Amino acid sequence: MNLKFSKGHGTGNDFVLIYDPSDEVHLSEKQIAAICDRSFGIGADGLIKIVKKDNFWFMDYRNADGSIAEICGNGTRVMARFLTENKIVTQESFVISTRAGEVLVFINQDRTISVVLGPVLDQKTEVRVKVTKDELLGSLFTAPNPHVIAMVPELDLVGALFESPEYEPKSALPNGANFEFVQIIGSREVSMRVFERGVGETLSCGSGACAVGIYMQQLWQIDDPITVNVPGGQLIIEKLPDDMVKLTGPAEIVATGEIYLEKLKSQ
Repeated sequence: MNLKFSKGHGTGNDFVLIYDPSDEVHLSEKQIAAICDRSFGIGADGLIKIVKKDNFWFMDYRNADGSIAEICGNGTRVMARFLTENKIVTQESFVISTRAGEVLVFINQDRTISVVLGPVLDQKTEVRVKVTKDELLGSLFTAPNPHVIAMVPELDLVGALFESPEYEPKSALPNGANFEFVQIIGSREVSMRVFERGVGETLSCGSGACAVGIYMQQLWQIDDPITVNVPGGQLIIEKLPDDMVKLTGPAEIVATGEIYLEKLKSQ
């Protein structure tokens, strides 16, 4: 069986997209993991199946290991780019449905795309995070994915993020979390590295950038937009009413092709 796909990214956070409006394509976790494998498959941080559900375009998002995630901030922008570039959607603003609720999308004149995500909530929970030989004190935010945010003087100090950092208490994160490590660059600018659950270190994380933006606004006691630099580019975070956040950044479709499912190494 051959499966048509597109490949896109938002600030280096890359995705395989499967256009499946009738929800006829059913992939196992192993198949999704094989597709996302960078050596034996297409390679991606996650897979997005684009489905029409209840008159909305639904983002069926899976992490690179095949596990389900509530939402993906960069992924919603990449999905929006796919829908508009293929003229499936022609409006400059529309809604994408996710497991975490509806996401309002804006197609901007400068080719960036903005999405409204949230709610982004401070869970008022401290998590001790161990990286290399150091223990950091992190703060738990949900966006709605769980994010543990820890400040560091230099991003290199966290070492190689090949595996999820150790953390305590385990009870605070029953399903694991994304871990964001943040360095202050200026009065409204930070740099961030992230370990995404089910993926590993990625070049960007949209919902993580949203959580970090709100964290920094609380820390600095400001409402100004926050610039979050990630290894793959730059994202702008704006606080909105009702704990919602506007995430703005680039998104591009870079390839299309066919996947030969029977030739995947792991099925």
